[in-house]
Amino acid sequence: STVGAGLFDNISGGTVENLNLDKAMVTRLKTAQYAGILASSVYDGEIYNCQVSGTVVGPYCGGIIGATSWSIIDNCSFDGEVRNEEGGYCGGIIGSASGCVVSNCSNLGAIKSVAERDTKVGGIVASFSATSMGFSLVEEAYPEEAAKTEAWIQSVKKQGVGIKNCTNQGDVYAKNGSIGGVVGDISDGLGAEYQDVVMIKNCVNEGKVSTEGSSTCNAGGICGWDATSPSTINDIVVTGAVRFENCTNNGTVTTVEATAAGILGGANIKKGSIIFEDCADTGVISAKLEELGGFNTTVGGIAGSIYIFEESELRFDNCITESEINTQKAVYVGGIAGSIAVAESKEGELTCILNNCQSNGNITVDDYATCGSICGCFMRG
Repeated sequence: STVGAGLFDNISGGTVENLNLDKAMVTRLKTAQYAGILASSVYDGEIYNCQVSGTVVGPYCGGIIGATSWSIIDNCSFDGEVRNEEGGYCGGIIGSASGCVVSNCSNLGAIKSVAERDTKVGGIVASFSATSMGFSLVEEAYPEEAAKTEAWIQSVKKQGVGIKNCTNQGDVYAKNGSIGGVVGDISDGLGAEYQDVVMIKNCVNEGKVSTEGSSTCNAGGICGWDATSPSTINDIVVTGAVRFENCTNNGTVTTVEATAAGILGGANIKKGSIIFEDCADTGVISAKLEELGGFNTTVGGIAGSIYIFEESELRFDNCITESEINTQKAVYVGGIAGSIAVAESKEGELTCILNNCQSNGNITVDDYATCGSICGCFMRG
């Protein structure tokens, strides 16, 4: 195939149910773009009750699906290995998911990137966005897709998109990039008028999340990095919103010269919101800096390093940590948040709220860290 590698090259508008694939081996050829044992790509499809085991190797790959848009993936599991040696993304269930609902899925496999360049790596999904590749199509060239856009947005109002009721028990590793036990990277959230549609809900990480990269890396027990910003869809501007609800990290997050946290490693919020509700960390978070000067070596029980820009909201409700946090030469360390930086704004209010949160774990730091039981550092300006 010139597009992808998998049992199916592409599934478009179809449904696959009750399929078991055992001890498969998929390696992306130089002419292929995506790789997944079940399918290299799925568009507007539905995948239910599929159990997959084996090995996948490629730069854009997932244990079951390489890339998918406008799809439902439910009650699927992966066990084996997904390996990336070139950069891009790799995920336990899916490599890249846009405008999808991923629910009731589990990963037991080892998800690993040894690429020198930044890679998005996740136990369930490597890279997730609310907007679909259909939104970026030129209206004149693809009128049928443009017409579908508004209908899709209306359906999103009712059910939302996101990752729900998923569990990772496998080890997740990246040499560089954004790495999460559930999802490596989130981008392009839809906004408040769409009911905070990017929902990471009832997800659990039991595995080990680790990176040894650089100060640009972000590692989280649930999610590595979230870039929440406005998008323009058919001349409609929608703001970014992501909600982490009832998510728990019971695993280990270990970094060298990188940001680390139990739920979300790092984020930039611009004209949007990130909300943590009823989230908890009971795992072990370890971070160290080899040499002084690594500003991004920030550690938090729930969130690592958060930057808030114009017309944005950051909120923590009913979050609790019982983490063991151990750092060496880290810059900012907090039981709930490592650091929160709020930019001066002339274009609307900036809101940051911590409500009914508790930090009951143990925090061990050396003389280099600015440490707080709730927040390591809060900066404005």
